[in-house]
Amino acid sequence: MSVHEKNTIDRCGLTNDGKAMLIMYCSGELGADYTIEDIADKAETYLEFVLSGQLSEQVPECKGKAVIFRVSCEFWPKNEYKPRFAKMAKQLSEYEVELSVEVSSLRISGGTYDFTNIS
Repeated sequence: MSVHEKNTIDRCGLTNDGKAMLIMYCSGELGADYTIEDIADKAETYLEFVLSGQLSEQVPECKGKAVIFRVSCEFWPKNEYKPRFAKMAKQLSEYEVELSVEVSSLRISGGTYDFTNIS
């Protein structure tokens, strides 16, 4: 499972607060091992999965729940990607889908990547 497998939902389920979360795994470094376009393409697949009703059919507990797409990166994205993530979040919000970018790795300190603060 990875961002390179465009037609695969890497993981989905309910969060502790009851949102339907679809996770895409991005191993390596953004810009070197995968591109922002790879993320956008996979996000489009995820959106089609939600809008077509497949999410509700295949994971019934997600039916009627708020939806969040989580991009799980191995390394912190560079600040130059903030505007692209912000644009993607705005586009997804038109479909009532939230975007979250997280860093989760055994090699570095993880956390949430704040793409909303563009400086």
